[in-house]
Amino acid sequence: PACGLTRSFVHLARGDWSAAWACHRLGWALMLLAAVQVPIRADALWGRGRLQPGEAAAKFSGKYGQSVGAVIFAGSSLSPTPCF
Repeated sequence: PACGLTRSFVHLARGDWSAAWACHRLGWALMLLAAVQVPIRADALWGRGRLQPGEAAAKFSGKYGQSVGAVIFAGSSLSPTPCF
């Protein structure tokens, strides 16, 4: 077992918020960050704000990657027991 993030995502997808909280305290925040990326990436690929290949990665990866890493680290340190 690692940080419990995957289990937290599974519980959130099933609607079991308390089990998701027990697995990773900030799993919901990371799932929200992931969900927000779907329309942003779709618009970058197919929308009117179409970006060149590689430009989308350069535009979105910096601060997004830092915030994802911070959420994983913070949630892992807040989760006192492993989730199975």
